[in-house]
Parts: sequence; C-alpha cells; structure tokens
Amino acid sequence: MAMPFGIGASWTTVTDTDHMLRAAAIADKSAVTTAPHPNSGCVIARGPKIISEAFLRARGEKSAEIQAVEKARGLARGATAYLNLEPFADDAMRALLEAGLSRIVIGLENPVENLKGKALESFKSAGLNVQVLGTGSGADNRYIKEAVEACRNVNAPLLHTVAHGIPLSVLLTAEGGHMGAERLAELRCRCNGVVLWGNGALRVAYDLMVGQMRIGHLPVRIVVLKELDFVEDDSWLWDVSVCRTIVATCRGSRAEFRKRLGSRGVEVVELEELTPRALMEYCYRQLGFMSVLWECGGEFAASAILGGVIHEVLTLGGERKLISTFREAGDDVLLNARDHS
Repeated sequence: MAMPFGIGASWTTVTDTDHMLRAAAIADKSAVTTAPHPNSGCVIARGPKIISEAFLRARGEKSAEIQAVEKARGLARGATAYLNLEPFADDAMRALLEAGLSRIVIGLENPVENLKGKALESFKSAGLNVQVLGTGSGADNRYIKEAVEACRNVNAPLLHTVAHGIPLSVLLTAEGGHMGAERLAELRCRCNGVVLWGNGALRVAYDLMVGQMRIGHLPVRIVVLKELDFVEDDSWLWDVSVCRTIVATCRGSRAEFRKRLGSRGVEVVELEELTPRALMEYCYRQLGFMSVLWECGGEFAASAILGGVIHEVLTLGGERKLISTFREAGDDVLLNARDHS
C-alpha cells in the first residue's frame, strides 16, 4: 500500500506524486509548440495503474484532458485524473466532469488572475474530491515538493510571462567553453524566438536555423538593427523558407529597404523605442511568445540585463546563473556575451 501524506480528503500518496510527475513529463513534450497556451498533461489512473494519458500537442488542438478522457472511454469512471496545471478551457473542464471521475489532483493552480480557481470551484461544486498539491497538510513532504517543482518547471515561461508581462528570456554567453551542436539545438528548440543583434547576425542565424531543421521546431529569428544597414545582395541571408524572420528596428528606418525586405517575406517591425523591454513586450503581446533565447552581446544585451529583461544567463559550458549575479557587473557582460555584431 502506498504511504499517505496528510490527513483526510487532502491526503496524498507516493502513487499520486508519481502520476503527477508523469503528467508534468508528458506536458513537457509540447514545450514551445503550445504558446501562448500552457504545457498541459493529463494522466487518468486507478491506483498505480495508468488508464490513459495525453498532452496538448500544439495550439489549436484538443486539450490534454479531452484526449485523455476519450482514450479512457468508460474506464475513467471512478478513477483519478492528474493534471500538472488547473485547466484553462471550459471544454476541458466539461470533459472531466462528464467522465465520472471520483477525484482530481492538480499540480498548480492557474496563474492567470481571472481564471485562477475557476476549474477548482467547478469541480468542487460537482461533488468531486479535488486536491492541489503543496496545499494543506503534507505540503512539506519531499515527494510532494518534487512533484510541485516539476509542474512549475514545465510551465516556467507561462509563470514568468504572467508575472512580468514579457517572455522568459535567457542570455547565452561564450563563457565556460563549448556547447555541442545537439545541446544548442535542443536549447533553441525550447524557445519561441532567438534574438540576434547587429551586422553579421543574420548569417549566424541562417547557419543555426539550417542545423535546427534536424530537430523539428524552428524558433523565429529576430534580428535587431538600429538602422536597416544590412548588405542586401546576399539574398540567401533573407531566406524565409528556412524559418520565419523578423527584423526589429527604429521607426522611420530606410523605407525603401524595408519594402524590399517585405517583398521577400521578411517581417519588419518598427518600434518607437528600440529597447529590449519594448521588443519583449511586442513579442508577448503581438506574437504570443513566452520564451526567448538571446544569442547576442554588445550594448543591447547589457541593456537587457540592466533593465531586468533577462531572467537567466546560460554559459556555453552549460552553467546556469541567476541574473541577480550579473546585474552588479554592468558592462562586464560585454566581455562574455556572444557578440555577433
């Protein structure tokens, strides 16, 4: 028998935390492809036996909850559903309510203010036993903490974006040696976009995206130019068949060149102020981005750090550093950031 933690209706077992870890793991399979929606997974189980499982594969597809209920068919009746995140959509809630479940365990409440707790109340009103991990007695148990942390990690971009109004941004620096091509491609695969800065950036962007095609997901390449001063005779640099390309520049920059880029399928975004925060606000509000990788150095990267836009720094050696350790360094970041200008 699985050891319970907690008391009464709020008790949790090792089996529960195992199923929640599984829900978080399958949710992570859709990292990036669901933006601006969350990464959600649903496991339906009876005791230790999993009846069905599913995750939201991409924006616009059936929710994880609906898929899992459909796969389980009548076997969901009386079973328990494990959700890494409180459902967003009404049809997902309805599918769970109509499945005849006896219990629902949720890893994290919905972080969006006007949706937080909505599904919980709906389930409780229907008479379901509903539990949110990490609340009530037993919250300090290490197995519960591990499961809750897994749920937070899989939707870290969502949590950051809701809290700050801009995508979760990671700056890649040249510090710490060499990162293998596969590891670098995997890192890019988990981002909605890659920010590059200055002359020479697009050539690097082209190379990285060609290599990325082996992985599958192609992040949007975002080239930041104060002025539209790229050499335009190398047409392959602007090959949007490789991936979607956005050039961010100041309003009023070289109208004729902007038109020629547009004719090639390159999207030119003119901002009143070409600042890291203005760019990230555009990426969130207009593009729905929740995660961005910065592969650039120079003043733009330094400005992003000092302005609180960068959340984390990742070295080529694979070491992650919280941005608080860099803010005091100021211009020192110019020495280590990957500068493609």
